[in-house]
Amino acid sequence: AQRFTYLVDAVGADGRAARGVVRGRDTYGTTTVIAVEAARRLVADGAEPGVLAPAQAFDPAGFLTSLAPHGISWSITVPFCRP
Repeated sequence: AQRFTYLVDAVGADGRAARGVVRGRDTYGTTTVIAVEAARRLVADGAEPGVLAPAQAFDPAGFLTSLAPHGISWSITVPFCRP
């Protein structure tokens, strides 16, 4: 029954802003799905050598969209209204 919403506001040095929202259920189960999808992509497509953040290793939009069948939704709003 557990649900989550992650909201991230980002502001660049030039003042441009964006808001990202990810929603889903079952944090632990989602973590497992993310790990399996990352491993699948590494085997199928590889990645640049070295230590990378997931958003560097994989196309972020494609990766997040692949999680939709597991109850994950996401959106990015540019610009958002800053407080």
